[in-house]
Amino acid sequence: MSNFVLLIYNMNIVITGASKGLGKAFAKAFANENNVLLLCARNIDDLKAFANELVGSVAAVHYQSVDVSKKEAVIAFGEWCLTFGTPDILSIMQEVLNPVL
Repeated sequence: MSNFVLLIYNMNIVITGASKGLGKAFAKAFANENNVLLLCARNIDDLKAFANELVGSVAAVHYQSVDVSKKEAVIAFGEWCLTFGTPDILSIMQEVLNPVL
């Protein structure tokens, strides 16, 4: 069986739930010098620490504290993400008991 390698370069990548678990793992996987990561999570301290770990390994990393159970917060985060250009990848990696969208 051959190895499959997915190359993702020069993309704007939005990842929710990025401070831990699968969201954090996805952010690490997409971290390369050509990608811009747009991250959100509820815990701003964990998110800020993680974003600081990524500095230097990505073209840019931007983050916001967002409670995705709040419709207004999701809309505001989406609008903020668009200020960096159209996202190429959207990775939704948090558990929400009552989705707003």
